[in-house]
Amino acid sequence: MRVAPMNSRFLDACRRRPTDVRPVWFMRQAGRYMKSYRDIRAKHGMLEICKRPDLAAAITLQPIEVLDVDAAIIFADLLLPVEPMGLKLRYSAGEGPVIDNPIRTSSDIDSLSISNTDELGYVGEAIQLVIKALAGRVPVIGFVGAPFTMASYMIEGGGVAKFPAYQENDVPGRDAVASPDGQAGRRAGILRGTAGLGGRAHHSSIR
Repeated sequence: MRVAPMNSRFLDACRRRPTDVRPVWFMRQAGRYMKSYRDIRAKHGMLEICKRPDLAAAITLQPIEVLDVDAAIIFADLLLPVEPMGLKLRYSAGEGPVIDNPIRTSSDIDSLSISNTDELGYVGEAIQLVIKALAGRVPVIGFVGAPFTMASYMIEGGGVAKFPAYQENDVPGRDAVASPDGQAGRRAGILRGTAGLGGRAHHSSIR
């Protein structure tokens, strides 16, 4: 399988080497402005797309074909690991991710699983499809949520600005749940690290 060339413009920028143009980062390059993306989203929900490697790969490749950007960002979501851990994740229109059974107690943490890593195999499959389709044209970028970010979503049950549940002093097990190196975030990190999310494929595409 071909990987990204060593003289990739993106990799040179990451390594702080001289590039022929000024590096610029565009957020959401497969974003809502692309009709091809909107057409897929009109027919499929967020989780369905993430769990179908063919759709995730197609969306990942859209900006490469249309905009000729210098790297592909794999289409996924940082909260995907919470489902194998036992939390109920859904995406509500206009609100974003919602966890119906958020963490509130120490026993909730104890019940989190880190053994169902095979359930995230669809991410690795999408990465493999993208790498095969690109055939070394550009690198592939993946991403994960940091422990505190993961724990915050798992506690609050979704995205919020001021973390009200995290700040509640009377929530049992608050420190164990919400500390940056606490059990909730750490378990999410362990799951991500052992899930085989196409890590070898991702690494080979950017080295």
